[in-house]
Amino acid sequence: DIKLLPEPYLEIDSKYFYISFPCQANTPLAPSAGIHLINTSPFTLNVKGSFMKDQLEPDDNDHGDMRLLDKRKASLGGGIDITARTAFGIFSLDASMDILGNNKGMMASAAYSLPLDLGSIEITPTVGVLWQSEDYNTYYYGVTASESIRSGIGQYEADASFTPFASLAGSINITEQFKVVVSAEAMLLPAEIKDSPIVDESLTWSAFAGLSYTFN
Repeated sequence: DIKLLPEPYLEIDSKYFYISFPCQANTPLAPSAGIHLINTSPFTLNVKGSFMKDQLEPDDNDHGDMRLLDKRKASLGGGIDITARTAFGIFSLDASMDILGNNKGMMASAAYSLPLDLGSIEITPTVGVLWQSEDYNTYYYGVTASESIRSGIGQYEADASFTPFASLAGSINITEQFKVVVSAEAMLLPAEIKDSPIVDESLTWSAFAGLSYTFN
């Protein structure tokens, strides 16, 4: 089903810290905040905290058997991210581990972006891959023996996975402060996730459109 939801969009980047609240619902680059350990024009290294957004609310599900599953909680990740800006594009690495003990897992991503400056229009295509640990996937996509007995859904334990993703972001400057921001993203779910009996899709996607104001 297609859902339309309001989403906040916030980017703050100072000499010593940053706050990033991206607009993509599925992006592995989740809302995060961090401290710059190295912050130069070509290279940044940050320590950060980020929101692990995956969760499951059984009571909100339309399928009766799914309502008998245990709740899966979102969590908070702690980790690092590295960005290298070159003449050939932007390379980024990101790694986080659960620090609240909800999923007890880890996730990491590697991505390549190529910003294209077309005057008042900027377009940035990105491709990358997301790795999720066995503990992470089993918590969110697995089905325990007790859940299987209770719900009738087959027991399932997930392995670690690699998920390819691609996105296209664009902005159009209206004034020096205002610009229109649009983006779209797709993730191709690997077998470790899509084979779960509680997952009914092999591709996830999201899109965003909004108005941005830059403070001078």
